[in-house]
Amino acid sequence: MIKTLKQLIHVLWAIEKDLRVIASNTEALSDRKNLTDSIKKTRIKMLADGSLDVGKAEVQAPYVTNAQFSSQRKNPSA
Repeated sequence: MIKTLKQLIHVLWAIEKDLRVIASNTEALSDRKNLTDSIKKTRIKMLADGSLDVGKAEVQAPYVTNAQFSSQRKNPSA
């Protein structure tokens, strides 16, 4: 009887832990969606008022091949 009760408590604790993880992930997904929506609204607003010039190329990180990345990791000063 006591062993069964201990097992039940262990299972319930594991379920609670899983539910906390699920709730945390759900909240993170919601936050990410809200951030994405906010960025889209800001871009639309900037396009409308002319403060975002789509004619200019946006600054992008240079393309780095796997070989270049590997050599940079081995010799960071290069």
